Amino acid sequence: MYGINPPLFPEFVWEEYFWVSSAPFSSWDGFQVREGPYGSISGDGTSNGLVHIVLIDTERDEGPVTEQEMNAVRWVIKNEKSIHDAFMNKLLEDYSDIKEEVLGRADEEEAGKLLPQVNSINDLKKLCGVVNINVYLHSKFKKPFVGVELGCTWEDEHGAGVALYGDSALKRGAAETAIFLSEVTGLVGNN
Repeated sequence: MYGINPPLFPEFVWEEYFWVSSAPFSSWDGFQVREGPYGSISGDGTSNGLVHIVLIDTERDEGPVTEQEMNAVRWVIKNEKSIHDAFMNKLLEDYSDIKEEVLGRADEEEAGKLLPQVNSINDLKKLCGVVNINVYLHSKFKKPFVGVELGCTWEDEHGAGVALYGDSALKRGAAETAIFLSEVTGLVGNN
């Protein structure tokens, strides 16, 4: 979220529509620093792994954070490495598709600058940065849905996002994929 400095978990702050906290995720360092408007680059160097955690629920009001929500965030913190690996592997797996999407709107030279050759997750981290980790609870499911919202070189207007059920990647798309998590619950079979 642009322009805020949320407290460290277990503290939260109400930000107009969402409860927001932050936590250091050791696996999440080395990304671009993307805390500017719409996930734009906001600093030189690489991130230190501190991430914003947002409780996403369109029906939520500013009532206190519930114990269920606290437990969901605790689960995300405990499983940060497997969540990181799942969403980064999804981006790496889909990288050629992402290139094709960019070629649909940019010439080959520009696409090559936006999406150079990558051979590893560390190469991919140089092209994007974490904006938010969005957490969504659904009473039907045991684990939280997690949305990783990214700013990236290849889509400066709409960003990128990966939706996960727990630590299993479900879908990759624009940043909204990581925000509207209630829309991906149908992608999960028996939980």
